[in-house]
Amino acid sequence: MSLVDMYSKLEDLGSAASVFISSPPIGDRMMYNSMISGLVSFGSYEEALELFAEARREIDLKPTEGEAVDTARQLFSKMNERNVVSWTTIISGLSQLGLDSDALELFKEMQLARICPNSFTFSSVLNACGNLADLEKGRCIHECSIKYGIMDEEFTNSSLLDLYAKCGALGESFKLFDELPKTNVVSWNAMITALAQHGNGEEALELFERMDEYGVEANQVSFTSLLFGCSYCGLVDDGVCVFESITHKHGMIPSMDHYACMVDMFGRAGMLERAKCMIDGMPYEPNALIWKTFLAACRLHWDLKLAQLTTDHVLSMEGEDNTTLVTISNIYSELGKWDDIERVRRRMRYGGRKESGVSWEQIKDKL
Repeated sequence: MSLVDMYSKLEDLGSAASVFISSPPIGDRMMYNSMISGLVSFGSYEEALELFAEARREIDLKPTEGEAVDTARQLFSKMNERNVVSWTTIISGLSQLGLDSDALELFKEMQLARICPNSFTFSSVLNACGNLADLEKGRCIHECSIKYGIMDEEFTNSSLLDLYAKCGALGESFKLFDELPKTNVVSWNAMITALAQHGNGEEALELFERMDEYGVEANQVSFTSLLFGCSYCGLVDDGVCVFESITHKHGMIPSMDHYACMVDMFGRAGMLERAKCMIDGMPYEPNALIWKTFLAACRLHWDLKLAQLTTDHVLSMEGEDNTTLVTISNIYSELGKWDDIERVRRRMRYGGRKESGVSWEQIKDKL
């Protein structure tokens, strides 16, 4: 039993929260589960929903959509006061769970309930439209936000930029960006990301230089977008320069995402040994994304020796998806390792998981 679980069962939520905050729970399903259950027991439903959404992002939870909607709506139904904050919390939570269509449906219910949305609400709904690549619905919500007179809000503008970018409407993105009365690192990042995602790596690098000239300080997201663009467009030398500048010029420590982009960039270019050196030199323990990225590169360039070494790392991780397991199975097939193939197929039959994730049933029992 963890300390968080013990304090929650003793109804000492303050101590449970202190332990939770002082011990970063990244990757710890049990700690998240205990803290969420404790919040539900004390009627802190908004906080429980927010933490649940965080847990899904941090440890890649993959509950069924029906379970997620059911739990989220039950949390919402228990809230004493359904004001704009509680409505926005559940809409944002559903979107963060990957349930963007449900988030949009709830936004309709919010309007029928005559609750006036704020900039955070519109930001969440526009993000949901972007995730669904639904430009038409996004434009309707944009018009709705104008009617409410909050289109000058920073969060809404950034989400709108992101919407247009995800839907491939780069012209509209740049038009809005140029018309913004004030820009910040979030809006600049949205444009850099848009260019990178649509294969305009060189333009993304140029826009980053322009951002620097305007005195806007880059953050971790800025470099993730740039490195993604370099990887996607095969700009290896530029990618190396960007990666080195994170520390040497900007005084930051490269994140796991930055390393993943570098591994992907070297892997796409067929520079597998260099990608492996990047993994070996990381100051972190490589996560599943790193190994899956490297495995895909090994498969792409038919380096079965490196691929075989990588499969052990991937299989030791929790919650691998069937697509990855199929890749591993194909690699074993090419190596003639039939016993290993059967082992992987058994994992596929059980959904790829070695152990259960956050306990939905425990949370539901408390609702």
